[in-house]
Amino acid sequence: MEVDNGLRALEHHIRGTAEGHYAGGEKETIDVIMDINPIAFGWYAIGNIIKYVSRFPVTRNKDDLLKAAHYLLMVWEKSEDPVVLEDTPEDVTISMD
Repeated sequence: MEVDNGLRALEHHIRGTAEGHYAGGEKETIDVIMDINPIAFGWYAIGNIIKYVSRFPVTRNKDDLLKAAHYLLMVWEKSEDPVVLEDTPEDVTISMD
C-alpha cells in the first residue's frame, strides 16, 4: 500500500485548491459556512464526503476520492470544536443501498 503516494496526492490537491480557486484572497465556501453556522459546516462536509465517495465507483475518478479525503481532513481538524456536529440526532444512520 503506497500511503506516501496518497498523502502526496492529497497535499497536492489541497495546495492546488488553495492556490487555484482561492489565490485571489476569496474566502472558501466552507469558511463562509463555518463563520455563519459551525453546525452546518459539519453536515456540509459530511454530505460532500458521501457525495464524492458514492460517485467514485461510477466515475473511477481518483480526484473524487481526494476531494472526499480533503473534506474528511477538514472534519477531523474541527472535531475538537464542541459545536461542530452538535445536535447530531442519535438515530442517524447512513445506507448506501
